[in-house]
Amino acid sequence: MPGTSSELGRQEQALQAKQRLLAEMEALAEKDPDRLNPDLAESLHNMGYNLGKLGRHEEALQAYQRAVSIREALAENDPVGFNPYLATSLHGVGFSLGELDRHEEALQAIQKAVSIRKALAEEDPDRFNPDLANSLHRMGLKLSSLGRHEEALEAYRKELYIREALAETDPNRFNSALSNCLHSMSAGLSELGRHKEASEARMRASARGNTVSADPSPNEIVKTPSRSQGRAVAHYLLGHQNLLQFPAPFGALTQLWAGTMPETAKLNGKYLIPWARLGEQRADTQDPKAGEQLWD
Repeated sequence: MPGTSSELGRQEQALQAKQRLLAEMEALAEKDPDRLNPDLAESLHNMGYNLGKLGRHEEALQAYQRAVSIREALAENDPVGFNPYLATSLHGVGFSLGELDRHEEALQAIQKAVSIRKALAEEDPDRFNPDLANSLHRMGLKLSSLGRHEEALEAYRKELYIREALAETDPNRFNSALSNCLHSMSAGLSELGRHKEASEARMRASARGNTVSADPSPNEIVKTPSRSQGRAVAHYLLGHQNLLQFPAPFGALTQLWAGTMPETAKLNGKYLIPWARLGEQRADTQDPKAGEQLWD
């Protein structure tokens, strides 16, 4: 989101200019759809992106959906030429739906993109495997956010297979994405209580890039009591939370320290705990032989 009102004003003005150009493109495409519908779909996709940047996600969704509709029709006649763009617009739909808390629908859009990119990668893996890996990662993240951690882990495993092959051919280009995949796998394994495997994934990730794991301790942060807790419980929590919990800004302190302070550059592969401290993992999670057995 824009940071100041003047910046917001400039972006709104730029958006209005783009909307006028889009309207002109729509009028032209009505007269010559065969030639101009590809350009119209691209303009609609870009409009969705620009609207999303301004937080106007309902409008962004509508623009992305129109781009999808046009690209689906184009892909029927030329799947190789237009399916890559269709998958990209489906990800736009998924993102906008997620921002609108319509997560199941968002997952469906991402799954369609995965299906398209899987078919493309089967025909031309060198060209489309990186895109397929990106789609699998997004699908894993969305499944994880829905609490479907086993399914998320399966998506990450498929992504990992692709990422490892890519990193073998071009480590400078693909190691960072491989590290991100391994960290997502580690988080998913932790959610499933498979801590030794999670630790092994973190160690493998640390070998690919400068990464750390951090415990944000969300249960120790002051939060507004849920309505379902009832008035009595809410009153008690509000009256005692300063004794039992820490202020909300503490929730991001450890992550901010890990990502911004120069001394953390030497903590590659380490485990951080609240508040901005180096923690010690349990010894049984650091046994490389046990980790390899579980991983294999």
